[in-house]
Amino acid sequence: MKAWPQNISDYLGRIFDSFPIKKKMYFLYFICIIIPVIILNGAFLMNLMNSEVRKQENEMANIAQAAKYNINKTIEDAVFITKDYYLNKKINSFLNKEYASAYDYFQNFQVLKENSIFDVSLVGRNALLKIYADNDSIVGGSEFGSLNAVRSTEWYQYLQNSGREMVVYPYRAQEKDDGYANGLVRCIGIMRKLNYYGGREKIMRLNIDYSVIEDAILNAKYSCPVYVCSGNTILYSNCGNTSAVADFEKLQPQVRQKIGYTLPVSFYTQNWNIYVLRQSSSVAIMLQNNLLLILVVLAFSVFVPLGFMYFFNRSFTQRLEELSRHLGSIDKSGDHLEVIQSVRGRDEIGDLMRDYNQMATRINELIQVVYKGKLKEQEADISRQNAELLALQSQINPHFLFNALESIRMRSILKHEGETAEMICKLSVMMRQSVDWSQDVVTVAEEVKFAEAYLQLQKYRFGEQLSYKIKVDPACAGLYIPKLTIVTFAENACVHGIEGKTGPGWIFIEVRSAGEEVVIEVEDTGVGMTQQKLCSMQDSMEHASMQRLSSGGRVGVVNACFRLKAFSGGRACFEVQSEEGVGCTVMIHMPIDCGRRRNYPSFSEQAEQTVEKQGGTPKC
Repeated sequence: MKAWPQNISDYLGRIFDSFPIKKKMYFLYFICIIIPVIILNGAFLMNLMNSEVRKQENEMANIAQAAKYNINKTIEDAVFITKDYYLNKKINSFLNKEYASAYDYFQNFQVLKENSIFDVSLVGRNALLKIYADNDSIVGGSEFGSLNAVRSTEWYQYLQNSGREMVVYPYRAQEKDDGYANGLVRCIGIMRKLNYYGGREKIMRLNIDYSVIEDAILNAKYSCPVYVCSGNTILYSNCGNTSAVADFEKLQPQVRQKIGYTLPVSFYTQNWNIYVLRQSSSVAIMLQNNLLLILVVLAFSVFVPLGFMYFFNRSFTQRLEELSRHLGSIDKSGDHLEVIQSVRGRDEIGDLMRDYNQMATRINELIQVVYKGKLKEQEADISRQNAELLALQSQINPHFLFNALESIRMRSILKHEGETAEMICKLSVMMRQSVDWSQDVVTVAEEVKFAEAYLQLQKYRFGEQLSYKIKVDPACAGLYIPKLTIVTFAENACVHGIEGKTGPGWIFIEVRSAGEEVVIEVEDTGVGMTQQKLCSMQDSMEHASMQRLSSGGRVGVVNACFRLKAFSGGRACFEVQSEEGVGCTVMIHMPIDCGRRRNYPSFSEQAEQTVEKQGGTPKC
């Protein structure tokens, strides 16, 4: 039994053997050139693109981290400034005091500036600080103001609604006393309640100059577009969306689709997102710029080999087709081969064509000499086979007469010896079957019936020592086999298996179909055989012939095997399995189509089977 990889290999080999050479060459070109080019180039391109994607993702992550650092540093610096004012006791006392007049306020303001850390220089040019208190006696100026003036503003409402002590809020400054000369401008405001020492409600607002963060983002010269957004509002960008005097713009859907990396930034009450847009892949740009060169290389890799493959293919197939045409040009009389007139090339095909010419010339010379003599020899061989078959039939003719058997049976009945009469009846059935040689083949059902009669007769002899069981596949009952095939092996099982056994024994007979074969199996639980006898019996069955019959031994088994081989045209196979002291099994494998005919194959069928055995694989 072949392993499944070998079966698959044989199956694929049979498929490819049926393909014309032209298709095989193009298939070879496709497998060995086209597919490797596609796979290698595709793998290289995918690797290049994946590498570019990873590189771009790392670059976008670095850009986002750099932008986050600039924003955090600017805001934390401003928060640090507000902390000094939050903890300054003198400033808190100044804001809580009720002033009698504007003059009184300005005198205390001068004292505060001289005796505290309060100094506009602490804020510098990058931020604008102002403190508001719920104190109407404060005269509004650049540093301080009344809280009533800003209660309705957007940033104040945001601080109150947040419930927090300090908030960061991006907005457009619009109060009259904000100190901006150009009207409404963008700014990032830090609003903080000065409630550390209690007293009146006091709020400090530090507006960070919008251009500080904007310049940090623009001057960084990032290689990718960057957007800093609060929700859907664009706060900063390096794409021209951050004019300080314009209103905040919204992030458009087409821009959002290009986002390649997002970094959340959270501080105080603000949750911002830093978006980095994905640029066009450098690989795609490279492919686009070198498209013509890529097409030229692809054409050279694919079409130039295709051209060479066409000429090679033409060189092979044309000459092979010519050789095949001459091989198939034998005329109907079958006694002449045409010679190839024009032989081209010095390669193997050219040598094959020249060898064909030599063979054709030689065959044409021998056909007339051998052909007719061969026919006479085959006719003589057929006659010899028929004579051998008649000789085999004569070997199994009975040595006693039916009339005598019938007389003995009737006398036994008259004497009320029923068992003896039944034995004689079974024996008579067997003898009639063996004597009638008008047809050398019977159906499996008839042969099994004959074998059962034989086993019943033997059971009279052996008694309880012999038991048997017969099983026939209904699909095989109507098939034909040579007469006395099964009964011969049943007799062999009785004589050489059961007879020598001291205890009870069984004989099993089974006829079944197995695919395209019919299998006849005769098994006994007798004494079995030694390995030497087993090998001898296997050899005798496989090489059954007239010479083997004349040499003695188990003539009946060799006879049956010889007739089976003749009936099947040499396609019957035999297998013997035995173990000493256990029993013996004989299996006969025969193509099921052989069992569908009533006669031995004709000479033409035997000749075809002989050619098949000599030139190809046997059927079984």
